[in-house]
Amino acid sequence: MNSNRKIYADGLLEITGDFLEQLSLIEKKIGEDYLINKGLFLMMYSYFEETVREMMSEVLLVFPEKLPKKTCTITRDQLGIVAKDGHKTIIETELYSIFMKGVRVQLENLLKILLNKEYKKNISDKNAISDKTKETLQKLEEISLLCQC
Repeated sequence: MNSNRKIYADGLLEITGDFLEQLSLIEKKIGEDYLINKGLFLMMYSYFEETVREMMSEVLLVFPEKLPKKTCTITRDQLGIVAKDGHKTIIETELYSIFMKGVRVQLENLLKILLNKEYKKNISDKNAISDKTKETLQKLEEISLLCQC
């Protein structure tokens, strides 16, 4: 493992800063019209999901061994792209499969990748996420289900 690999906080802060800026713009547009507010909510959710994806990608490009899968599969067509584009193609494919599973799984993977925290039954395990975090993940999952209606 190469010890020179680094993730800089500025890169992650830039990603979250962009999200907060978009959130602020959306918040200013909220009004009385239910349909417009629902559209703004969907936009905000989309920005949120993209922010999670970008943060995971930022980390995985530097530390691909943090991919949640034990084995990665790659098609023959992707081999040519990987030769040209590096491991970014593999990471994007893996992120796509994670993001198909819903917001709770996305956020659980983000916690695992960024903080080495996991959803475990044994709360005394130092790598287990707290009960409060579990509740928050559940609420976010419920909100995301509302977006799909």
